[in-house]
Amino acid sequence: MRTGRYAAAAAATMMMSCLLVLGPAPAPAYACDCAQLTEQEYAAEADLIVQAVVTGVRQPLLASLRSTDHPVRVRMVVEEVYKGSPDEHLILTTARDEASCGFTFREGHRYLVHARQGHTGLCAGNQHLSAAPEVPLDSRWSPAVVTAAVSAFAVAAAVGWWLVRRRRGSA
Repeated sequence: MRTGRYAAAAAATMMMSCLLVLGPAPAPAYACDCAQLTEQEYAAEADLIVQAVVTGVRQPLLASLRSTDHPVRVRMVVEEVYKGSPDEHLILTTARDEASCGFTFREGHRYLVHARQGHTGLCAGNQHLSAAPEVPLDSRWSPAVVTAAVSAFAVAAAVGWWLVRRRRGSA
């Protein structure tokens, strides 16, 4: 009888831990409203305009628990410079979600990027140009992968603990 209660408590604890770590997916909110500008107006607003390939996008740790305007770091390899004088490797920030006017960059894709003071977004005039499979991507593990691995380890540890307790109780 006690074993059943321990099993139920362990299962409930594991489920709550997973929900706490992974969090519920937020419903989309559409709060960003961009004025339609001409290419010349976008260029005038930017202090940097480049053609670049995205090599890494780093979401904040536990992104689903943070606000949508929390900055995302985007690493790029600059192929061509139209305005400004960036290094060959560039790091920009954008809001995490389009609802907060963040631009959704995909690793391994080429973009025309407009930025101001190291920041870009949905209203900056960025354009997706093409996939760029010839450019190597960053090899670091993303926070999402690390979070999933830690969650899996925590669940496995809880199940192991429960099995040990169960065997001791039946012996």
